[in-house]
Amino acid sequence: MLGEQNVFQMEHRFLNGFMLFGVLIALFSIATNTVFELPSILVLLSAIAFVFMSFFYVLSRILKIYKATLYTASIFILVFLSFFWIENAGSFGPTIYLYFVLLVFLGMFFRGIMGWIVILVYTMTITGLYVMEELLPGFVTPYSSEAVRITDHLTILLPAVAMIAFVLNMSREYYQREREKAETSSKLKSSFLANISHEIRTPMNSIIGFSQLLAENPNRDDQQRYLKLIQESGDSLLRLIDEILDISQIESGQGRISIETFNLEELLEDLFDTFVSVQNQKDKQNIKLDLKIPKDKPVGMISSDPLRIKQVFSNLLDNAMKFTEKGTIEFGYQEITSDRIHFYVKDTGIGIDPEHHEAIFNRFHKVEDRYEKIYRGTGLGLSVCKQIVELLDGHIRVRSGLGKGTEFIFDLPLLEEREPITAEMQESRQYHWTGKKILIAEHQDLNYHLLSDVLMTTSVQIIRALNGELVKAIVDDQDDFDLIILDLNLPGNEDVRLLEFIRMNMPAIPIIVFTTLAAKDEMKRCKDLGVRDVITKPIQKEQVLKMLNKHIKKRKHSK
Repeated sequence: MLGEQNVFQMEHRFLNGFMLFGVLIALFSIATNTVFELPSILVLLSAIAFVFMSFFYVLSRILKIYKATLYTASIFILVFLSFFWIENAGSFGPTIYLYFVLLVFLGMFFRGIMGWIVILVYTMTITGLYVMEELLPGFVTPYSSEAVRITDHLTILLPAVAMIAFVLNMSREYYQREREKAETSSKLKSSFLANISHEIRTPMNSIIGFSQLLAENPNRDDQQRYLKLIQESGDSLLRLIDEILDISQIESGQGRISIETFNLEELLEDLFDTFVSVQNQKDKQNIKLDLKIPKDKPVGMISSDPLRIKQVFSNLLDNAMKFTEKGTIEFGYQEITSDRIHFYVKDTGIGIDPEHHEAIFNRFHKVEDRYEKIYRGTGLGLSVCKQIVELLDGHIRVRSGLGKGTEFIFDLPLLEEREPITAEMQESRQYHWTGKKILIAEHQDLNYHLLSDVLMTTSVQIIRALNGELVKAIVDDQDDFDLIILDLNLPGNEDVRLLEFIRMNMPAIPIIVFTTLAAKDEMKRCKDLGVRDVITKPIQKEQVLKMLNKHIKKRKHSK
């Protein structure tokens, strides 16, 4: 009746208990006052208290209106007890017991200066009533007999003592649980720091060590193996940084979603292509990677956050690749209702003991200690997945057993009417852009050469600008670009003035921002100024080519 612990905060459960206590003690008073034939005014006051406390309980427990209920109830009880003091023998009556119970609750609800103000108001009220009783004794209704006094005191005292005992026990259990949670969290964080130190040093050791060997002898026979190990180590570091940033943003309340309309099948096909490359890099040729899309009724265009969905799938597929030595990794979706989609990632790997099915979604939790092989990781990936799915108004769960493989299932809402897949959407993309021209505004040689080498096979014409002033000069002189890639940290680019200039002079040309992880407000300003997409550093070749191809094709159709 107070609410489940995992749904209601402790303060809210105390408030529910406070209101419920008021309901029960008022009901008890009505019954005893009637049975023992106490003055009818006491029965009436108890009935009024029952009605109001029942109303406050409904507001708190059912409607979950906490703050307004607390303040309104506090005012009502202050007024009610003043009348109760006057009509029920004043300082000789049991009203003082209710004041002490109230002070116990008020100490839990009100914090800081507000707590002191409320306690002071109640104390002054008690003092004022006592002084009024001394000065005007006839103003207070006395007891008719000693038997009535004893009965009335027991009617209020026994429930008050029981309630205080209940609250104190409830508080003890709560703080004991909080202490255990704090101790567990401290142990997990210590374990995480030790683990993350290992996770950072291991790939850094590979990157630095193999780079030094290649620098000493660039023509050695095993350079391809060294380069592969360096790339794998760099990917591990990037994944580690992404997981830490994601969990930090979500826990600080900055984890936001960005809803847009996109093609679901195209997103899944992109993921498939990406993980085929990952599979080749990791020498996982004993695994069959399979994408399952219902051919009779594909979903097509939906509205959600494509980057977040891709992030969840990437974490789950990466885990599946890590814990599967041979067999099958299958992923895709099944439409289960008209307004929700059922996604899944299934593998034939080592599996997870059912006793860990809940814990694996906790931060820093890892369950592979029982296996002879050591599987690297931070223990953050599944926690990130769970929180992202919940941000998207979904739910994630797992089916697995030791040695029986693992299946992660998550469902998400469909937010818009869907469009059918067309043949054009399904055609394979060819990155041949002969006759197209791209302006790359990038001042760092390393970034520029990497991007230009990625685009080398497309036959596109590339013009480079080293700073903001040069961009303005090129834009003034030429207007036949098909796309502009712009580094946000370009020298001479103050805030978004360069974007404003480009958009004013070339309103129809797509602008792609080339940057590291940018702040939300900065990216919003860029979007408002017409930025079509974002290339984040470090770049992934296939993702960059697909992104640019999408905008170049749109540009071609719009001409």
